[in-house]
Amino acid sequence: MFLTYIDWQAKLVAILALSLMMLFTKSVDANDRVFIDDLQGIWFEKTYLDALRATKQPHQAEKKSKPVLIAIKKEGRAYPYFATDMVKATLMIVFDVEPGDAPNSYRLVLGEKNVPTSADDVVYVWFEGRKAADGQFRILEIKEPLIMDGKLATYERVGKELGPIINSIVLSGEYRDQEGKKWVFTDSGKASFPGKSEFYFEASLMRGEATCDYIEAEDMKSATGLAYYGFEWTATGTLQLFEAKLNSTGDVTCLDQSFIELTPM
Repeated sequence: MFLTYIDWQAKLVAILALSLMMLFTKSVDANDRVFIDDLQGIWFEKTYLDALRATKQPHQAEKKSKPVLIAIKKEGRAYPYFATDMVKATLMIVFDVEPGDAPNSYRLVLGEKNVPTSADDVVYVWFEGRKAADGQFRILEIKEPLIMDGKLATYERVGKELGPIINSIVLSGEYRDQEGKKWVFTDSGKASFPGKSEFYFEASLMRGEATCDYIEAEDMKSATGLAYYGFEWTATGTLQLFEAKLNSTGDVTCLDQSFIELTPM
């Protein structure tokens, strides 16, 4: 059977149309399908995160919003789901990600243990979001039911480890004191002061009854293995450090006067 030029032209148009339709369908499916791996990382409630970036003072930022975070990280074959507001916390297992009825709407299916679980015992975490051009989620609207009682909030993906995230916002950098000596805080949680050996530190996000923002520092000479230093950023952009200690109720108390004022290099 021979085809005329018009037949060939019509057949070619049909083939091209079908190819474009298949390509479009595949791209939509690939973009809409969400796997647990797509959500791995630490998600910080954005109101708090923005306040922390603006002030560099965790306890001051907490006055504007709770420091709520959600962490999803693969461990073996399971995907633990951890959520906390630095006062209470919950730990569950992500079973699946299911699409919702609305566009860009999904829900996490959670269980208490990584075992078969009845529908009556699972917990759903609804969220909305769109992937960026590189296929990654960076912002999600999440109704967290266990810590936030289902309140809708915006969360920003900030990385996979909490310490380096907080350190990079609050303290990380190299500084000079008034005598020109160098002081260092790193993202990885190491600090070096003049005349002292390098030590590990952790910035506190739990205010409690503390009188200042502070870091817990490794101190093998201390009875508890820890020392405390308060810190405060001034209006001129310098960093003041304070001696601090635990009081009788176990809260951190800072001295009124700073022992050093540092200028970022």
